[in-house]
Amino acid sequence: MPQEPDPTQDVFAQLVRAHRDIEARVAELERASDDPSGSGLDAIARLLAYFDGPAALHHADEDQTLFPRLRPLDGFAQMLGAFDFQHQMNDAAYAELREAFRAAPSKLRGVAHRFAELQRAHIMAEERALFPLAARSLSAEVLARMSDEMAARRRGAP
Repeated sequence: MPQEPDPTQDVFAQLVRAHRDIEARVAELERASDDPSGSGLDAIARLLAYFDGPAALHHADEDQTLFPRLRPLDGFAQMLGAFDFQHQMNDAAYAELREAFRAAPSKLRGVAHRFAELQRAHIMAEERALFPLAARSLSAEVLARMSDEMAARRRGAP
């Protein structure tokens, strides 16, 4: 008899896969920003589209699907406050990156490297602290609903 898929693995595996993709893209962003000429600028434009698209979906998975399930649980208030702050810092760094791309290409290298470091630190904190605790704290039913929400977000469903 086939075994039912483990929703814990589905949700957190998807979040971690998104992190690996983000890490690859920030490394690409750093390389492109080291040479902000024509080809570097083209690469940065493609990477900005990625951060506006798939990376934004991942951000929504955390902010709209994961975090709301954790807020009412004991032991998450302070941790989520820190992650909310990190998300705000990442958003501000991304806005600065977009502005440097638009108006100040000479600043792209520093801004891109700072954005990359913030992303890496945030990913490390989520994977080492938040995700393991969340996986142990959420029921299979909640995780299944989360998985459905994340899938619907990718289909563009409300």
